[in-house]
Amino acid sequence: MIVLFANQKGGVGKTSILWNLIVEFSKEIKSNIKVIDIDNERKSFQMLSNVREKNQLSCNYKLVDNISTKTDLIDFYNNYKAEDLVFIDSGGIDNDINAMSVYLSDFLICPTSEKLADIKVTKQFLATVDKISEKANQKANTYDKKTVHILFNNIESSKKNIEHIKSFFESLQSSYNYINIVIIQNWIVNTVGFDNAEAEGKSVVELNTNSITNPAKNSFLRVRDEIRKLLNL
Repeated sequence: MIVLFANQKGGVGKTSILWNLIVEFSKEIKSNIKVIDIDNERKSFQMLSNVREKNQLSCNYKLVDNISTKTDLIDFYNNYKAEDLVFIDSGGIDNDINAMSVYLSDFLICPTSEKLADIKVTKQFLATVDKISEKANQKANTYDKKTVHILFNNIESSKKNIEHIKSFFESLQSSYNYINIVIIQNWIVNTVGFDNAEAEGKSVVELNTNSITNPAKNSFLRVRDEIRKLLNL
């Protein structure tokens, strides 16, 4: 299975959420976990992995090297084992390799925040995925919709306001013909805990703090469990 984290908007938490999921999943899941970092502008996952290794913390996953072009990604796809669990950290879909990652993915997670600018770009991202899915279906003479899972991150608002944002994204469904929009029901609150954990190469769960001083931990655990259930892991 290939799980893609993608959004054209930077700073919405793609790498942070993926990092925490990988660290925690690698402790619990028997699948061979592989990670591909194609966010060429940042390579953040690579940097976090280096910090974790430097601090001599367990790294029960493999970071796949030498994936820098669309052809590299296709070659990997043609040779990876079905039992592998592959996560891709994408920098958006403004080039061939990122667009191909959307095409090849089995499960697409699109993190966003409650900020108007992030919501606006996320809407644009959905339209782009719809076009990619349309072209893929036309080429294969099929009609299989790509499902995009919206995940809210760095949320400060009340639950009532979040429900309004969820309703907005759900209302977009009628605008697209080749994607399904699914809202991940749990969300992640402020990300201060994530920043502190990443500085040590840890997940937010591994920080030696309680839920009062680290509210991000409990919200992440709820998201982790929901995503694990969605992935049937």
